[in-house]
Amino acid sequence: METDAILQVKVTSKHPQQVNCSVSFHAIKSETLNLLSSDLPIDKVLKKLRALFLTNPTLNKNKPTTPRNIKTARHLLHYCRTQRKHCS
Repeated sequence: METDAILQVKVTSKHPQQVNCSVSFHAIKSETLNLLSSDLPIDKVLKKLRALFLTNPTLNKNKPTTPRNIKTARHLLHYCRTQRKHCS
């Protein structure tokens, strides 16, 4: 997409930016009737949509390098039996 390329060039933080999918979906959903029913040229509508896509980008953060420490069933059972405080 052209807007993703524009966001890749613009460096504002240590994480790369990408188009926010929810904002872009809402913008396309609201502008669909304008595309189909109005006499506006498609270039103007697309330029307006591209400006909406660039207004609220999200950060593309990398996944954490260390995996989560997942507890086994034995550890969870030990916690529930011995250490967890039961309310009456």
